[in-house]
Amino acid sequence: IPNMSGVSHYFLKLIESYLFIAVCAIALGLWFPEIFSRFGAYTTLMLQIIFFLSSLKLEISDVLCAGRKWKALLLVNVIILIVLPVVVYSVASLIVPPLAIALILLAAMPAGMSLPLMVDVIAGDRPLALLVTISSSLLAPFTVPLVLSLLASTNVDLPLIDMMQRLLMVIVLPFVLAQMVRPLIRFNIQKAAPSFKTVSLVLLGLLIAASIAVHAGAINGALSDLFTTIVVLFIFFVAIHVFSHLIFHSKPYKEQATIAASVTFMNFTLAIYLAGLYIPDPRVLLALVLSIIPWATLLIPFKYATDKMKNRGMIS
Repeated sequence: IPNMSGVSHYFLKLIESYLFIAVCAIALGLWFPEIFSRFGAYTTLMLQIIFFLSSLKLEISDVLCAGRKWKALLLVNVIILIVLPVVVYSVASLIVPPLAIALILLAAMPAGMSLPLMVDVIAGDRPLALLVTISSSLLAPFTVPLVLSLLASTNVDLPLIDMMQRLLMVIVLPFVLAQMVRPLIRFNIQKAAPSFKTVSLVLLGLLIAASIAVHAGAINGALSDLFTTIVVLFIFFVAIHVFSHLIFHSKPYKEQATIAASVTFMNFTLAIYLAGLYIPDPRVLLALVLSIIPWATLLIPFKYATDKMKNRGMIS
């Protein structure tokens, strides 16, 4: 298990980066909507580049070695992509109806591309994390439109086929291209990897700013509920983390921690992109952008809590 002080120092840099980008992007989108709304036409390209750069760092050989765990993989994907959104819908629509769609959208997302990094920090199963990241991302173009159409159809009109096509374009196409390019530049990927993160963060900031700018006027009105929204989001992230531990409590610690991380640290970038395209409610978009706060700050507390549970014999 990594030294906690070293982990904290390392992850503070990541936390500061995501939070800084998110805060700046929200401010720029609200203050200069006429400028940043022009980037709205390029959000698909931005997300494609982000997925391409993330996919370049995925090592397929590790995934193939972990492929023998296909039964566990199937169960994890069913939980992440189908069961969790249904559970969240059932609870959120009763307790926090204004934020229900935002929470359903987050719950329906595949594992984030940074999951292997998260798993390294919590001493999880990296090959399994890679497998979950890739499989859930490749399944998302089919499961996300179906789940959202089923659960959110009474609130928003979602074009099923168009959403599937767009998700295939922003997830599957960049992944395939990255795996075709990877053998040609294998020895340069490690050197260039630090710049991948910088480029991805800048593109994420532009994507957020563009999405915010389009709805700037309405979002300004929704800022009065800012504190409540953030509190709900923290509760949501803690709840789905606990939920995943309860569902997979019988598994060994490394697998359990990895699966919990895959559920909790979802691809919020994809959720922001979809909301900007298909869900014109400014409260939904603002909640999704604010989800970066618990997403980026809860890893260390989660690691501390699971370590305590493990030491006390509460988890294996």
